[in-house]
Amino acid sequence: MANDQQRPKSHGAEHAELEGSHEAYRYRPARQPADQLAFRPVCRFKLNGHFTAAREVLDLSPTGHAIVPSERPSLRPGQVVDDLRLEHCNNEIWAGSAEVVYADKDSERIGLRFISGQLNMRSLSFRDELIEQRLVKSLYQVRSDERLLPAEWRAGISTTRHLLESAKAIMEEMERGEPSENWSRSARRKRELCEMVYHKWWPVYRDQLLAMDSLSQQLPKALRETAMDYAAQELMPLLRECPMHSRAYDKPLGYAGDYVLMLQGNTEELAGETLYGCLLHHMVQNFELGKAIVARCYTASDAVAQTLRKDRTTRIVSLASGPAIELRTLLENIPPLEQPVELILVDVDEQAIQHAYDSLSRAIQKREDGHLVRLSCLNFSISQIMTPVDEDERELVHDVLENADLIYSMGLFDYLNRPVAVRLLRNLYSLLAPEGRLFIGNLKRARDCSWAMDYAVHWHLAYRTEADMIDLGTRMRESEASIEVTEDKTGYCMFLDVRRP
Repeated sequence: MANDQQRPKSHGAEHAELEGSHEAYRYRPARQPADQLAFRPVCRFKLNGHFTAAREVLDLSPTGHAIVPSERPSLRPGQVVDDLRLEHCNNEIWAGSAEVVYADKDSERIGLRFISGQLNMRSLSFRDELIEQRLVKSLYQVRSDERLLPAEWRAGISTTRHLLESAKAIMEEMERGEPSENWSRSARRKRELCEMVYHKWWPVYRDQLLAMDSLSQQLPKALRETAMDYAAQELMPLLRECPMHSRAYDKPLGYAGDYVLMLQGNTEELAGETLYGCLLHHMVQNFELGKAIVARCYTASDAVAQTLRKDRTTRIVSLASGPAIELRTLLENIPPLEQPVELILVDVDEQAIQHAYDSLSRAIQKREDGHLVRLSCLNFSISQIMTPVDEDERELVHDVLENADLIYSMGLFDYLNRPVAVRLLRNLYSLLAPEGRLFIGNLKRARDCSWAMDYAVHWHLAYRTEADMIDLGTRMRESEASIEVTEDKTGYCMFLDVRRP
């Protein structure tokens, strides 16, 4: 007894105190009722020298199954069926010998136990769900869409797909004739090979995109979403090899135009594991909007350079900063600073901020006047700027952003409807210092790529015109503010330029 009291307490269960089941004393593996599967299994077995099929499979388990035979065979408990086969969706999922364990004369139910290995229930369930959920429903959806969508529009999608398939075939043929080490390790060679095909293929493909844009504008609004689903299903398998198309469609960070995609748009080396993928990347970079996302960086960088003050510290806020390519360009090109500069990055995406912070920090370290540049980051959403949830957030917004000489954004307003955009502009304007400036970018619609972005890639933007931008500025109701619209060199990215007196 003393020894028991001195025994250290166990960190696990005391097995002597465990109890068994109070309801099901005999263990049986879980059974899958066959009527709960999308496709009923078929059971065949040899009886009296020839194959017969069961009238119905009732249920299945890893170790056996129950059937109703098509006729009353002479199957008795203990009898072994040497050649039994189970099929599901025309595929054999189990074959071997089984023993009859019971035969119910009233219900005609016969139970068999496998004696040649177990049935993989997980594989059965996966196959059943895969075919039902993905294939059958997909085929049903295609048939349904074909009844709804105009034949001319669907024919246009087929032509678009054919042009992509033609480009893919050409680039694959080029790969077979060009050793991979020649192009995969040479950015210049990749461009050369892609441009050889691009200059011939792109004009035809562009005309088809323009045709699809016109046809799609004729669709009733009620069919737009159906048409987008149809286009994505038909075209995305051929567009996936492009790193920008696939990332925009998959949206791994929750939205299409994330910082990685912006980096892909600005990179000098084509990405893609195949030459066809590189061709598509090259194509996106040469879209009107592809060129605009590069050009707008230089426009924003110029605005930052123009704001630098010689009499005091300059405070610059980059809203929805993303990878901050324009600030890196600025730091690499501006002459020596005369006064300190505060660069404040604001983005809802922590990964984007981390990338931008690392990139800008390296650029600052390379400058002899790097000690004059102060870099800080705010991981905030626009809702936290417009409506802080508490006093701490309110103070943080004002402490970090107030008295800014320049608040600019290149791509954020592409995702904001007019009421939200106006409200945010009012908030930002209130944070400006005297003579401060708002510089807010927004893309125009470009017919050579906006259709594909909407319909195939599901990358939806709030495109605006110059009149729309002026309207946003007017709705701020700041009568003393100077309001203009500036374009980048492509003409496809406009900047609302608001200056505070």
